[in-house]
Amino acid sequence: MRSLYYTTDLLNDIFNSFDRSLSSKEQYKVLKSNIVDNEDHYSILLEVPGFLQDEVNIEVKDRVLNVKAEKEKKQDEVKYLVKEIDYSKAGASFSLTKDVDVDTVKAKMENGLLEISIGKKEEEKPKMIKIN
Repeated sequence: MRSLYYTTDLLNDIFNSFDRSLSSKEQYKVLKSNIVDNEDHYSILLEVPGFLQDEVNIEVKDRVLNVKAEKEKKQDEVKYLVKEIDYSKAGASFSLTKDVDVDTVKAKMENGLLEISIGKKEEEKPKMIKIN
């Protein structure tokens, strides 16, 4: 059975390690996603509101797809009464199964949505061996 695993434990481990490496004021926001199993590829749609294309990085390493979005922190002299819009770092991770062809990862971003497409490997057909 073909599937793409969305590993919550992996997500927690990755982002907990990020949290330990950041100051106590900074936190990662976990990006919301939809995953679709199409016939020949998987589609992952992630919400990345407020981030520009060059602020988003996608990496595949050791069969884990990591998406990280980070804004450069700006120093401002404004005295805020309320400051709720302050997510400067966000991300998500996905554990990839062996039926995924990591060389086919493609991404596009439009209107705050990042769409990642990952092709599936063709199923290996049994090889008939002739007996001599």
